[in-house]
Amino acid sequence: MAPGQSDAIAGELRLARDLLTGGQTARARAICEDAVRRQPGNIDAIYLLALVHAREGDLGQAARLFDRAAILRPGFVDADYNCACAWIGLKRFEKALARLDRVVSLKPDHLDAWINRGNILRELKQGEAALASYDRALALAPRSEWLLNNRAVVLGELRRFEESLGACAAALSVNPRNAEALANNAITLDRLGRFDEALEGFARAAELKPDRGDIRYNHGLTLVHMKRHDEALEKFTEAIGLDPAIDYLRGTWLHAKMNVCDWSDFEADLKGLTADIERSRLASSPFPALALLDSPRLQKALATACAAKLFPARPPRPAPARRRRDAKIRVGYFSADFREHPMPRLMAGVFERHDRSRFETVGFSFAAAPGDATQARLAAAFDEFIDVTDMPDAAVASLARAKNIDIAVDLMGFTQQGRPGVFAARAAPAQASFLGYPATTGCDFIDYLIADEIVIPPSERSFYTEKLVTLPGCYYPSSYRDLADYAAPAPARGAGRRERGLPETGFVFCCFNNNYKITPEVFASWMAILDAVGNSVLWLLADNETAAANLRKEAAARGVDPARLVFADRAPLADHMARHDLADLFLDTLPYNAHTTACDALWRGLPVLTRRGASFAGRVGASLLTAAGLRELVTDSIREYEETAIRLAARPDELSAIRAKTMALRDHSPLFDTEAFTRALEAGFAAIHARRMASREPADMKIPRPG
Repeated sequence: MAPGQSDAIAGELRLARDLLTGGQTARARAICEDAVRRQPGNIDAIYLLALVHAREGDLGQAARLFDRAAILRPGFVDADYNCACAWIGLKRFEKALARLDRVVSLKPDHLDAWINRGNILRELKQGEAALASYDRALALAPRSEWLLNNRAVVLGELRRFEESLGACAAALSVNPRNAEALANNAITLDRLGRFDEALEGFARAAELKPDRGDIRYNHGLTLVHMKRHDEALEKFTEAIGLDPAIDYLRGTWLHAKMNVCDWSDFEADLKGLTADIERSRLASSPFPALALLDSPRLQKALATACAAKLFPARPPRPAPARRRRDAKIRVGYFSADFREHPMPRLMAGVFERHDRSRFETVGFSFAAAPGDATQARLAAAFDEFIDVTDMPDAAVASLARAKNIDIAVDLMGFTQQGRPGVFAARAAPAQASFLGYPATTGCDFIDYLIADEIVIPPSERSFYTEKLVTLPGCYYPSSYRDLADYAAPAPARGAGRRERGLPETGFVFCCFNNNYKITPEVFASWMAILDAVGNSVLWLLADNETAAANLRKEAAARGVDPARLVFADRAPLADHMARHDLADLFLDTLPYNAHTTACDALWRGLPVLTRRGASFAGRVGASLLTAAGLRELVTDSIREYEETAIRLAARPDELSAIRAKTMALRDHSPLFDTEAFTRALEAGFAAIHARRMASREPADMKIPRPG
């Protein structure tokens, strides 16, 4: 090419750069495209055209052009760096990371490359590597409050909470008015259980940044942890007013409303949540939806979207270990509830009854409970019990692999102290969700879901991402026979009503489910039942005074004397169990049935009337009652539910017969047969292990009844 033409192109490119700076991308692109056509090897033209495409949002074409420029000019750091930025915009993180590695190898003091490298590694849940990148960046900019704050966040994600507080303090020493650092410091204080200090931190951050909805949102979460639900609702409402698009906010706000039984605009709220889920928005974390939406389709859509957001990249399933075929199957149970909690009522006997000739079990505890007698008993039930409270998720998974765990059993799922990141990092070659989370996790790293034919009927199979291990009978364990506090016979019924605030005569309906499970539809049914059954009351659990006041108001609005609602405070376990003896019929909720609370009632001989829904959480009552031989207490419509409750209240002989049948469950029902349940569960584990050892992919499997 003649020198004059080359000079002309150089002048045109200078004009194109000025146009790009001025925002005139179309004219800049036309000039660059013409220059590349006339001079295909002009690196400056290619690079500038890549910048134009990046500005216009065509990141794929921009990445290709940056790559071409870097190939033509080895060591072209800006081309490699901008190529990485384009891949970041496309969420092609592995490609971006490779480019950034090349940038820092060519230019070790490239601050932005180290920062973006840390951001990507954090996104990929590689916390230790992200921390190393941020530390390299901090060596170049040691007083960057933004970097110090990012470092604090990663340390918190790694569960190095005291170090996280130190990093926040360093950021605040640079700028005491850094609202981001104040808020992150408060989040860490919350995770340490230092709630009052956390509240102070959120309040200070909100004063500095009154327009930040995420600060109000996290403030509300701390109030939830303190069970100050009405105050939490205020913070979530403020957050929605500031930024309604915050991830998980709408569902958290609705859950807070349900906790205080505030049903204002309930139908409109549900329609809004449903619409958000249909549009694949992260409007809620998965758990609140279980009590709001009786739709396994929507629950799957929400869980899948959350899993994709939380875990964008996961390691592959480990190859089968080379082990003797006759080696014991090593099962790891993972939970924060190896302590005084409802879970041991269900699982203590299972842990203790595992066949030690075939299985070795390891308990991985997400929450330490020093001095807790229940935890001591459970720890003794395992071959090994390990407190992993302070270990990051990846380290827990690595430890489980080092222990040669064959099957990792997640007993938590998407619940408050659940740690799905452990399973995303592959704790074992086979991983199963069981008991704690009654829905699909939507996580492709959870291979199996342990269920039964009632909680997941064939018509709903497509709404579960896991392969199903279908146990015979009920999937829900009940270890009451194995616990001394429960093994004693139930006392005579009916004495002591006055002391509980109940009328000495008349019919007592009850429901000791959490308040958030009470929907307007369920409450309307209850009021219709009270209206039809004279001299009856409804005995409910009082989670908080605001909920009790709202329920009284709702009763009055439906023409029922609020005095017919009686509220029971939370009580020690023995006291809670004893009060079942004073009620006549337990009324279940939908879409989230009674689970352990139903087992409590049935163990004490109190009949439970349930309504079967479409979702897993709404079918557990039917599964429990079917296993108990009480199918007559399973209804499939509001009308049948109300008519059955009214009929039983009017026919004492029929109810007395059902009560006697219920009391007999303690000794004869499969529902409380821990030995048989454990053998069925072990058969499921053996089937999972056999497929894995045969290098076969996970598949649905139906476990037959023991011969």
